[in-house]
Amino acid sequence: MMNNKRLPRPVESFGPKLMAALLMGATKGLSFNTTYSKAVRFRQRAYQLRAAMRHERHEKYSLVARIKISIIWPDDTVLVPSGRHVIPNDRKTTCTLAISPNDSEFDDVLTGAGVSLPNIDLDDVILDSERPDSGGLAELLRDMEPGDKGR
Repeated sequence: MMNNKRLPRPVESFGPKLMAALLMGATKGLSFNTTYSKAVRFRQRAYQLRAAMRHERHEKYSLVARIKISIIWPDDTVLVPSGRHVIPNDRKTTCTLAISPNDSEFDDVLTGAGVSLPNIDLDDVILDSERPDSGGLAELLRDMEPGDKGR
């Protein structure tokens, strides 16, 4: 029997800012406002990028595998059923898209219980310790810049 599972797009086919957003969300958290329809599309592309990273055994996959992407709409939003879920009736409703490390919703109770971590700088997480000349995030994303195929 043939496996009809489609292979993910290559990591290079995704925009470098999408990769940067996932890395920032994995370490510091990131949120921004956008329409519901654009938030859903962003989440879909982020999950596709993560699948491509897993498939290619990307060095930063283990970092982006530990994120949660949430779409939060205002409390007074009119909702309609969509399968097993509800969604805003107006797809142009302004929502907050939040990218955060898994289990970050427990931060306040853990902090209250006295659990703390040292401050983590994004470049500390994505620097390759075996390459002292590495330029952090810019170095990681260098090969993903549009028009740099000749490098």
